[in-house]
Amino acid sequence: MNLPNKLTMMRVIMVPFFMVFAAMSHMGTPQFNATYALIAGILFAVASFTDFLDGYLARKNHLVTDFGKFMDPLADKPPPLFIWWWTVSAPPWCWPSSCSASLLWPVCA
Repeated sequence: MNLPNKLTMMRVIMVPFFMVFAAMSHMGTPQFNATYALIAGILFAVASFTDFLDGYLARKNHLVTDFGKFMDPLADKPPPLFIWWWTVSAPPWCWPSSCSASLLWPVCA
């Protein structure tokens, strides 16, 4: 397994952790936990960067594989979909930050 595929698998493994920390932050409620929101944000940023990095390395070093072609899109879809779901379940005053994060995902990736 080459480095771009390992980065893709790392992203697949990070997605459930991102989802759990984002949900546990209780955005928009009195039980809001900034630490969990920060961890979720860091995981999202790392996932975005590894998405860019694995594609760049695969193309630059001619390491494109069928596994990578299959798994990379699967690893890319859950974080923005979860952010949209999270936005709908959050109070309206949280929407601008959540929407901007999910709109930046395709730009950064």
